[in-house]
Amino acid sequence: MVGCKAQTAVLAALGLLTHTTAAQGGCASVQTPSYSRPVVGAGYVAQLVVTGLRRPRGIRFDGNGALLVVQQGQGIQRITFDDNGATCLNVKESKELINLSEVCFCPFPSLPY
Repeated sequence: MVGCKAQTAVLAALGLLTHTTAAQGGCASVQTPSYSRPVVGAGYVAQLVVTGLRRPRGIRFDGNGALLVVQQGQGIQRITFDDNGATCLNVKESKELINLSEVCFCPFPSLPY
């Protein structure tokens, strides 16, 4: 069954992929993942910015720049960040927008899953 598989492990469990020319390491709040870091192209950095999610299946940004995370069997979480420059992000607020036990993100709803 293809439906609702984590999309590239939801950017490596919500490690956001950013393009930067600055050296990583200028941020005291960088979290260390419990898994191997993803391999990214030259000039890009993958960094873990959110932990504690359960079965994330999709992500989108809303019109205000908040990260929306669809979690299968949980609902939709809205996460905002404090941007401390370069690749230094800290979670400012994380709140549940929708609590649904049957949420499943399927990127191509017209396809049978």
